[in-house]
Amino acid sequence: MLPSNRPTNKTVNKHYNVSPINATAEEIGKICSICGSGIVNDESIVICPECHLPYHYDCWKEMGGCGSYGCAAAPDIKKAEYAPSDTYVEGWTTEKRCPECGSMILSDALICRVCHSEFPTEKPMTKEQWQNRIYDGKDLNIVRIQVTIQFLLSLLGLLTVFMFPINLFTVLTNAWIFKVKRLPPDLKILTYSGTIISGIWFLMLGLLIVSKIVK
Repeated sequence: MLPSNRPTNKTVNKHYNVSPINATAEEIGKICSICGSGIVNDESIVICPECHLPYHYDCWKEMGGCGSYGCAAAPDIKKAEYAPSDTYVEGWTTEKRCPECGSMILSDALICRVCHSEFPTEKPMTKEQWQNRIYDGKDLNIVRIQVTIQFLLSLLGLLTVFMFPINLFTVLTNAWIFKVKRLPPDLKILTYSGTIISGIWFLMLGLLIVSKIVK
């Protein structure tokens, strides 16, 4: 994932003109320190003529030069201390705190260089925002399967003694195998529907038991 195209006010040392090349075996797998993501096969990259670090070509263009602070090929701009949790500032000029491990990382980074957490946005996230983010990527695929299985089991009246308590626990707490708060809308609807259906089955079972006792 590369940073989006944004207007920039950075100035770069004019004599550092680099041309993009295809990533070779030597660069593949190395981390672009501007965006924090890895370099893959045949990707367009540039090699800094000063510090010799590899960068995605798009990252180099957007940064306006090398992403290593202090490098002679880096943009000529004053470095700040950090990016406030609710404000986005570009490039190596500021840092943000990783919401997972707390390490300070580049404000443009989409992957933490310490714990390797992947972020859905370049903007800084608080710990609460990170913990309650919507499932995406591989996590979403896994959760979709879990929600679907739980819903299908909720349709079976014979399992209502088990499924209704499980569904209640799921929607009333944030401690189940998946968190309802993090589900996309379609999976939330499926989860609540399963809870209602299993609740109806549970009520019918209760009425049946009461009727047997009364007789």
